[in-house]
Amino acid sequence: MKITLIGATESRLENADDRTDTPFELCAKTMATCVSSTPLKQMTEESLETTQKRLARTLKERHHSGYDMYNLIFEIDDVSKIFCMFLNNLHTYSTEETSGRHKELVLSPKEKAVFDHFYDKFYNHACLKYPNRPEREKKQIALENARYVTNVDAKTNITYSTSLRNLNYIYGMAERLLEKEESNIYESLALPDMQDFCEQIAGMTINGEPVLDPILIRDPYNRYFNLFGDGKKRPEHFGKTYEIYYQASATAVAQLQRHRPIYMELSIPEKTTYYVPPIVKELDLGEEWIEKIASLKNVPQARMLDVCETGQLASYIMKMKERCCEFAQEETKLVTKAQADKIFAGLKSYDPELSAKLTRDYGQGKNRRDFPDYKCVCSRPCKPFKQIELEKQ
Repeated sequence: MKITLIGATESRLENADDRTDTPFELCAKTMATCVSSTPLKQMTEESLETTQKRLARTLKERHHSGYDMYNLIFEIDDVSKIFCMFLNNLHTYSTEETSGRHKELVLSPKEKAVFDHFYDKFYNHACLKYPNRPEREKKQIALENARYVTNVDAKTNITYSTSLRNLNYIYGMAERLLEKEESNIYESLALPDMQDFCEQIAGMTINGEPVLDPILIRDPYNRYFNLFGDGKKRPEHFGKTYEIYYQASATAVAQLQRHRPIYMELSIPEKTTYYVPPIVKELDLGEEWIEKIASLKNVPQARMLDVCETGQLASYIMKMKERCCEFAQEETKLVTKAQADKIFAGLKSYDPELSAKLTRDYGQGKNRRDFPDYKCVCSRPCKPFKQIELEKQ
């Protein structure tokens, strides 16, 4: 793993003494707003001693919100998919990631052989099925399906932004995961990157000031990574909020967790099963698919996970507007549509009118182009593949 700091909040405060604030001093100054009727004057004219006293006091007294005012942007290379999943489930970030859908991940020779085997079959099938479609789309079909065979610790790249406060919390969470006596198989695969992350962040400074603070690291609320839950299945419920249970692959989870208003907790099923993409079924390769994946003896992205998803109903509709697209990643699209129908049906006992309206507007397998309140803004209109092919003939 290589972590490079590529961006950070720039202070535009014009201090009366011409001093440049450190990241922690700038955050401490913003908290003067709570105690002053002229906060800008207070921030620019207060002495360094006053700022540092407030800094020490707010850290000690757990007034940490001000330390969210300073943001950092990291470019992280050679990092595992599973490490990214732990980060992205925290909801305190912005992220761009090499997902494996558009660019091949870094694979071991054994995985690469199986990946190439299926990539070729999928690409050839796409060429026959969609002869008029652009080359990049045929390659994407092959890539996004072949990547299921790769281990969840396959190496990728991520550009990640978070606040000074949450960087410290994440560091503390990583330390706690490293100290955990028993780890599940996914946690174990993330540990090397957790160790690298801690070592590199521990030595990072901005203008001579460390990005970590010993007090802030010791998160008073004892937060932990929340990717894995207790594994219990409780009664599902449906209303303005919902709680549902389903299975999905790591590939789908990594995509779905990007919807930050949605909360996902995973657990590992007792029986190991693998996701079989529709293209595998079309080619009648189901047995070979499972046999070759099992022969790798890795923890593939195709391995199914138990998912507990909770959130607000309005947030689920927003999620549908992002995932129910003809060109969205296939499994996430199918999972989103299936769970939507379950949620809308479950609403009947809560609000029959609402259940009927949502089913009519968003349910029954609709793509977003058919939603009453969505207008496609893509450079290529969201039309069914069949219609696109007819227009090209």
